[in-house]
Amino acid sequence: MSPDQIQPVTIVAVPSPGQSHLNQLLHFSLILSSRNLPVHFAAPSSSIHQAQSRLHGWPSASLLNIHFHELPLPPPTPLSPSSPPHLAHALRLFETPLLLRPSLSSLLHSLSLSSRRLILLHDTFMSVAALEAASLSNAESYTFQCVSAFQALFELQPNLRPKTRTNPFVAAHFEDWVPAPILERVKLLEHHRPVEVGIIANSCRPLDGEFVDLLADEYWPKNIFAVSPLHLIGPKLAVGSEKRHQCLMWLDKQPPASVVYVSFGSTTTMCGAQVQQLAIGLRRSGQRFIWVIREADEGAIGSEGENGNGSLPAGFEEEMQGVGMLVRGWAPQVEILAHPSTAAFVSHCGWNSTMESLSSGVPIIAWPMQIDQPRNAMVLTEYWKVGVIVREWDHRKEVVSAERVEEVVRMVVVEEEGKGIRDRARKIGEEIRRAVTEDGTSIADLKAFVAHITRNG
Repeated sequence: MSPDQIQPVTIVAVPSPGQSHLNQLLHFSLILSSRNLPVHFAAPSSSIHQAQSRLHGWPSASLLNIHFHELPLPPPTPLSPSSPPHLAHALRLFETPLLLRPSLSSLLHSLSLSSRRLILLHDTFMSVAALEAASLSNAESYTFQCVSAFQALFELQPNLRPKTRTNPFVAAHFEDWVPAPILERVKLLEHHRPVEVGIIANSCRPLDGEFVDLLADEYWPKNIFAVSPLHLIGPKLAVGSEKRHQCLMWLDKQPPASVVYVSFGSTTTMCGAQVQQLAIGLRRSGQRFIWVIREADEGAIGSEGENGNGSLPAGFEEEMQGVGMLVRGWAPQVEILAHPSTAAFVSHCGWNSTMESLSSGVPIIAWPMQIDQPRNAMVLTEYWKVGVIVREWDHRKEVVSAERVEEVVRMVVVEEEGKGIRDRARKIGEEIRRAVTEDGTSIADLKAFVAHITRNG
């Protein structure tokens, strides 16, 4: 290969399966490609299709700027008969990084031959990619940290209490936050991080800066770039360039700050009894609402029980016509939360949903269910004080009553008791949005990352 065919820098993004990982790394890949950097995105074909089909906020033509590589996925190893049936697919997903390692190794070695510097971006579960990159003399590896900085601190040191201030929220322990069989698989994917050059933090300094600094000072004496919220960075779609979802047109007709948005992400299905109580509570609250009702993605690692999506009270949908709107399947969450008619978000508190809500100044009615969500909910409600908890984690196996749903919805949306929450959420939203302006901290960190990977020498 002649010298003029060698790329100065080549970027390879390697996400693990799972919507929150795929979505964020694809957004970051598009941001980097929009800065005229060559970006490759490597994943199984099903993951690539999911990431592309759920992309929102970017022109579809922007995907042409990414080089997609479909990694062949060998058949999974048989599961033990003792494996819980409802976790079978999830357990196989956490085996995926190990199964992909040979094909990923081949791709990285091939790309390294045509690059002066190969930059590998991977999330925590795909750390095997960093181990492969470590064998290449011209490769550098960066972890894309999908969770918040305070959650990352807890994972590194469960009993940590930051030196800068008394902070019980990081040190608090949550029992059963990840099913034990999944936790065992996750441990197989961990390594001691000696091969990583830096961290891409899915956060921004106005929100999470204290914890980002603690990571840098005490645990990762490496480069840390806090570059989010990613959905606010990059080219914006022109008005009318894509057909608007019907729920956005419905929102257009509602008064300002009057609608409760209800959605529990792509990893949880509620039991029928809880769906009933949630529906009754929304009706009793007297507030307008948009409720996204969907099944968890295949491979979700936890749920609240059997399929509850067919368990709405008889006549509920008809009775709520004009007051509430049910959306079955995908909904444009970012646009819903940014709409001036949206007043609050009943959320599972996944980190991406949390960032999307707070960046729009929308307070959160926190209903955590698994993974990092209990910790996110605690920090939201007790540290930043921009929301209220629906139920404490110790009562997670109990059905939340309609009365409690009505109470928290009314408090956050209309009652005087919730005014402080609404004001703080609005202020934090302004600070987060400033972070992605041209002189904001997230843009500064993004520029610093690009400068770092394109440096001479």
